[in-house]
Parts: sequence; C-alpha cells; structure tokens
Amino acid sequence: SKHSLGSLGPVGHLKRVHCFVWSASMGGAKIVSFSENEIKKHQSPGDAWVVIENGVYDVSKFLSRHPGGSSVLLRAAGHDATDHFHAFHGAPGSTAWKYLSAYKIGEVADPSPLPQHIVSFRHLRDQIYAAGLMNASYTWFALMMLHYFALWALGFALLYVLPSTWTSVTIAALVHGFAYGQGGLFMHDLGHNSVFSDAKRNERLNYLILNVLIGVSPSWWRARHNRHHVSPNDADYDLDIRTLPLFAWDEEQFKAAFMKGMGHLKYQKQYWTFLGPPLLVVFYRFINVHWAASKGLWREVSLSMLYFAIYIALGLPAVDYSVLRFVYWFVLVHLMAGAYLGWVFALNHTMFPIYRGDSRDWVTATTSTTQNVRGGLIVDYITGHLSYQVEHHLFPRMPRHNYSKIHSSLKRMLANNGLKLHEEGVWTAVRQVYDVLDNAVVDE
Repeated sequence: SKHSLGSLGPVGHLKRVHCFVWSASMGGAKIVSFSENEIKKHQSPGDAWVVIENGVYDVSKFLSRHPGGSSVLLRAAGHDATDHFHAFHGAPGSTAWKYLSAYKIGEVADPSPLPQHIVSFRHLRDQIYAAGLMNASYTWFALMMLHYFALWALGFALLYVLPSTWTSVTIAALVHGFAYGQGGLFMHDLGHNSVFSDAKRNERLNYLILNVLIGVSPSWWRARHNRHHVSPNDADYDLDIRTLPLFAWDEEQFKAAFMKGMGHLKYQKQYWTFLGPPLLVVFYRFINVHWAASKGLWREVSLSMLYFAIYIALGLPAVDYSVLRFVYWFVLVHLMAGAYLGWVFALNHTMFPIYRGDSRDWVTATTSTTQNVRGGLIVDYITGHLSYQVEHHLFPRMPRHNYSKIHSSLKRMLANNGLKLHEEGVWTAVRQVYDVLDNAVVDE
C-alpha cells in the first residue's frame, strides 16, 4: 500500500542499517577517514564537525547561516547527526541534502555498531519514506487553511454583528482566541516544512500566517522550537522548560530558585491555571520581537508591527472606537490563545523528568520525555494532531494527517526494542501537570 504501513510487517530485528554510499574520491582526491575519537574533538563554535550517514562534515563556517539556528548544529557537533538531519530535512534528494556534499571532509573509519533501537528506527523510517507518508495532501492542508481563515474572520465578524456590550466582546474574544490557536497549530505545520516539500514555499506562507496574522517572528520560532525537538526536557538546552521565575519543574530548579528569594514558587501549583498557559502568548509577544530586532531581522519586525496595525484597524471600529473595550478584547484574545496553546504543549512533556548533562540519541530523547494524549477525533482536532506527540517528535516533517497511520508500527518497533510509547487520557495528563508542579516543591 502506498500510504499505509500495515502490510510492511513488524520492524525491530534488522542486523544491519542501510547507509548511502559515497564516491571514494572528492574532486580526484582520496577521502580522508577519521576515527570517532577524533571527530568528538570538534564540538566548538569555531570547529564543529558532524557525522551524517557515516560521512564527516565540517560545518564550522555554516553555523551562522544555518536557517534552523547555530545551536542545533552545535548540539550535534562531534556526534552522529544522521537522525537529526533526516528529521529536519527529509529524505535524500531534498535541498539540504544537495548542499551537504560541499561540507564533506571525509568518512568515519570503522564506525561503531549502532544500537539495535536505532537500527530498527532507521528501518521504519525507510518504510515510511517508501510508503509516501512524508508527502502532504495539499487538499487536506488547503481545507485546514480555509478553516483557519474562516475562524479568524468569524472572530472579527462577531465584534461587528453582536451588540457592543461587554458580554459580546468577551464572546468575540474567546472565539478569536481559539482561531489564533488554530493558526498557531497551522503555522507549526509550516514551520516544520510539513505542508510543502520545498522549504521556501513553507517559509513564504508562514510569513503571512505566523508573522502577519499571529505577529511572531518565524526565525525566532524556528530557532527556539528546533532546540526543543533536539533535546526535549534537557535543562541545559530546551528553552521551553526555562520558565523561572514563575515555574520550576523539578526539585533542583526549585531549590536553586528558592535560594534566590523566589519563595512564591511554593504556590506554583495553585497559580499555574492563571499565570501559566494564559500568559504564554503574552510573554512570547514581547520576547520574539525583541529577539528579531537584536538579530537585525527588520522585515520580520515590520511584519509583526503590521499585525498590530491590522488588529487596531479592524477591531477598534467594531467596538465603536472604545479604547477600553478594544484593549479588553485584544488582551482577552491573547489570554485565550495562550491558555489554548499552553495546555496543548503542557500535556505532552512536562510530566517527564528533566535531565542534565545526558546526551541522548534521537529516539530515546523522545521516548523518555514525550507522551501521546488519547481522546479521539475531537482531541486530535483541538491539539492539531499533537495528541500524537511521539510520532511528531520522531518525524517532525511528517504531515499530521499521517500520524495515525504509523502509530501501530511505531509502537510495535519501540516495544520490540524495550522502549515504551507513552499514552494517557486527557484528564490524566492534566492531573500529571499539576502533580509535577506540586512534587517539585520541597520544604526549605
């Protein structure tokens, strides 16, 4: 079957992994072989090597130009980045693969045998490529985009057609906040290059969705979010768990913060509902524009400012030019969007332990820090299919409408290798978030 893994059989017992064969020479010169110990020495900003399909690449001069941010490359420097490269750039033949050869300096001499779970994972990935499951349905995504635009327009239309009362403004704000959240989930697809095979087309559409209609710098989001995918729940690397001074996610974070006078963290479980997810978009609203300006990304800053101009131009007349009602509506839209997106994100990672100084491979970094959320079609819709968070983290370029098609094969492959695909119901996952916040607090 072209679009199903059901007929491809179980995975998890291969003894060898497929590797792409490179020419024995580059420009007539013999390719140099490097030992794994030698490769590990090159992990600094001015001297960074990565291994991809047993080829050795010097990416030192490319760090500052890497569209996904230099930190992602540095994180993989000195190590095998094959799975990272596939995850972010897709199958061989994509634009990134074509540019890769320019940075090749040699090959790995006598590479160590791969762990069995990595062998199995790469075999499953080859099956997914062959089944066409990395290819998006343009019709499906076109309908999702039209659905988002309709919600966005509805949020404004309600301001105009309903009586200009505080109740009406509140209803319009909640609807528009939900539309904002759906836009955030659609831009997430574009940010991962899941809609078009060409990264440029995803990027162009995301300037409209994320930059203009949501008001966020695409470059800021990409650099931050890629770090999360590489090392979720890594205290030294994943920016999504750097939530102090408001929240600490384990005892170590709590103790360090408490010693600095953050005694309010003792009550973080109680105020999470009001100061956690709701403030997410408000917080990001400020830091992303500042970041883009600091990087000299003035086009993205300008488009973010256009977002404010659109909302003022459309929203202020709808409330009879009442500044107070407009500000109330605008703030409530962002609080609603933050609560929506914040809870979508919180249900997948926060319940797993934070780790430090522990380099994990692509598969175990996900399976040890990520869970799916069960709930059927309604939950899939509300979460933008991020209810299949494990599938998404392992295959971030995969179109979300295909996650369910690989679920059983992925679960079987992990089980065959002693790994678990974690899944919980919605309310269990909600309770887990509060439990983690409560357990992080220790008596001082």
